Amino acid sequence: MSRTFKVWSPSEGETEQDADTITGDGARDAAELWAEDADARDSEFPILEGETPTVHVLHCDGPERGKIERFRVSGRAVPTYTARSLDEPDPEEA
Repeated sequence: MSRTFKVWSPSEGETEQDADTITGDGARDAAELWAEDADARDSEFPILEGETPTVHVLHCDGPERGKIERFRVSGRAVPTYTARSLDEPDPEEA
């Protein structure tokens, strides 16, 4: 069940007032979604490049409402491979 969280990074100089509101399946999921979004907003992808910011995740609803959990987030690039037929027309180019 998805819940609402507020996520911010004190290591980036943020406070709870700077928090992003994120819907996720849990606090860890919210931290990971925050990291993905934060990296996408920065053209240099600092988390993928090795930075490991600390984030605070506030439970906004549910039984743990008001609880703050802390996480250190990191990332890694995942290679993507494709194959194109040399013998048949490629349906993606049609």
